Amino acid sequence: MSTLLYVSIMINLMAMMMNHPLSLGMCLFMQTIIYALITGSITMNFWFSYILFLMMISGMLILFMYMTSIISNNKFNSSKIMMIYIIMSIMMILILNNYKMIIPVKLNYYLNLNYSINTFFNTPLIFLMLIMMIYLLLTLIVTVKIINIKSGPLRQKF
Repeated sequence: MSTLLYVSIMINLMAMMMNHPLSLGMCLFMQTIIYALITGSITMNFWFSYILFLMMISGMLILFMYMTSIISNNKFNSSKIMMIYIIMSIMMILILNNYKMIIPVKLNYYLNLNYSINTFFNTPLIFLMLIMMIYLLLTLIVTVKIINIKSGPLRQKF
């Protein structure tokens, strides 16, 4: 658990140094996987994590399609400084985990709390869940009505 938190922090720091959309998308993809694993291990139920992962991946696919339609011939260059930073961060995580110098996360606190997907469907939160479902359905309908097939792609051809 603490290793995942350290990896998440390292990915956040690496994302600040990146400037290409593909590398930032890869960082977002790795963060999504890490957060899905963390929330799944805390709640002891991976359904919420699975739904979170699928939503983030579908949004990233839309961003990837948009990016490829606008920036199709942009070169991707990797820097040596970034590779050195990645190697140093991996070594730091391994050293911290081997020598037990990190403060352990108290998993018993999270296990004792009643975190479950069933709490979303109890009486106080069911109305919020229904409103969210209706909002997502209306957003889907409005998005489909706005997009016109005759309009063509996002990029104009000159």
